[in-house]
Amino acid sequence: MNYLLHILVMAEIYIILGLAMNLLAGYSGLLSLSQAAFYGIGAYATAFLLVHAGYSFP
Repeated sequence: MNYLLHILVMAEIYIILGLAMNLLAGYSGLLSLSQAAFYGIGAYATAFLLVHAGYSFP
């Protein structure tokens, strides 16, 4: 069950990211890499806190 939940959550995250990029690049023609940067910074900070600071995943 955890594996299926993980797959569903990851799919939802990527769907939201894809829709945001479609809205920005598809309709307005602008290229913005800030969404990818914020996504990467959030992933790095989460991994850092889980490994080094001893926080647990909620």
